[in-house]
Parts: sequence; C-alpha cells; structure tokens
Amino acid sequence: MKKLLIVSMLSLSVQSNAQYCNIGNAYSDFIRVKKITFDESQSIVVSCAKINDTTCYAPLVNAPLCGNYQYIDELLHTFSTIQTHDLSEWEDTIAIEKEYFLRLQMDSVFHALLNEWTDKTINNTLKKDVIHINTLMDIAVKYFMIQRINNEGHFVGKVCSEINLIASTQKVRKPFMETFCIVTILNYYDADNEFNTKKILIDGLKSLYPLNFGLDKEERLLRAQGAMCMSILHNENLRQLLIKEYEENKESLPFVLKY
Repeated sequence: MKKLLIVSMLSLSVQSNAQYCNIGNAYSDFIRVKKITFDESQSIVVSCAKINDTTCYAPLVNAPLCGNYQYIDELLHTFSTIQTHDLSEWEDTIAIEKEYFLRLQMDSVFHALLNEWTDKTINNTLKKDVIHINTLMDIAVKYFMIQRINNEGHFVGKVCSEINLIASTQKVRKPFMETFCIVTILNYYDADNEFNTKKILIDGLKSLYPLNFGLDKEERLLRAQGAMCMSILHNENLRQLLIKEYEENKESLPFVLKY
C-alpha cells in the first residue's frame, strides 16, 4: 500500500510538471527577427507571429485581442530592455537570430512579464490583479497626446504608443493594463462605429477650442493636455470600448476588470 501511494504521488508530480506551460523557453516559436535595409540604412525588425494551436501558450500568442497577436507584440516592443542596434551590422542572419534570443532570455523584465502572464492565465498559479474601470480609463487617456499648435492656433493631436504621458504620470507601471489600452485604442482608430478612437481624439481637441490657456506657448500646451485628458476621461464611448474588449478577451488577460 505504501509503495502504491509513493508511485501515485510520483505519477501526479510528473503529470503536474508536464502540464506547466513555460512560454519563456519558446520565444523563437513566435518571435521573428529580420534584418532590413531602408534608405541605405540597416536595422533589426522584430515581430510576433501566430503559432500552432496545439502549443500550451497558443491561447496567449494567438489571442483574438484587438487583432490577434498585437497584445504580445506591444508587450515585446514596449517592455523589452535589450538593444539591437549593433546587430544590424552583422552579416550572418542566423547568428543575428541566435544572439537576439540569447539576449531576450537574459532580459529579466520581459521574461518576468511573460511568465507572470502565463501563470495568471494558462497555469493559474498566480491570482489575477483586479483593476477598476476608472483606473483603466486614467491609463487610456494618456495615450491621446497634443503634439503642437498649428499656424491657425489650433491644437494638433495624435494617438501614440511611444510618446505618451504614462512614464511621467504613473508612479507604478502597469504593463498589462497599459498594453491592453493602447492596443485597443490603435485597433479602433479607424473603426466604422461609435468606438472610433480617432473621433474620440478629435472630439477631445475640439473641446479645447472655447478655452484660453494663456499666452506662453509651452504653458498653453501643458494646460491643454491636462484639459484634454479630463475631457476624454469622461468619454462614454471609450469607457464602453474598454469594457467590451475586456469581456471578449478576459480569458487571455492577466487581470480582472471591475465596472
């Protein structure tokens, strides 16, 4: 009986280990590395690709969130800390790929994010974070940027994943929520419904027209940016868009949205 119990426990342990999904060991399965030439300048382009549905991490890489794999692609480009500039000078493409993935394995920030994402969804070994829609909206509005004032004195805006107010306003970064917001906003930029985020941007800019933000140009831009954030914060279409996208993709998201 004792031997039978030991064998059963060993069998359970092996089965448990076999079921654990480790996406951190599979970067080359879904990340593509290419060397391209543009205007006589060479650079390294990294992107994410769909994978075989039979792999344990396929629900994350192939998740239907706002256009398939863009969520993981945005995580990679925003939160990976490795440098690739020197790799563009290499001639051997195989060596470039090998070196890139070696560096990515050593990228503690991105590696930890991918493992956390897997553990909060596929493996269910970590509890998902809980965030309220008001907090998510506070993140989302900071991707709607005022770039400049044109010759007519009007504000010119843009939705941008690289230039935004996140780093300068968020004391504690929330990578998964930030990525969810910007991917949703970008994928609905030209939507032919009420969730068109380009229209949300334009409406936010138009709300500034009646207001005088001062004579100094820099002060005007700063005050106008704050006013536009407040305007978009109360945009019900953006709020409902975030809720809709969460509900449609919550199984593959590492957080719980309360609203």
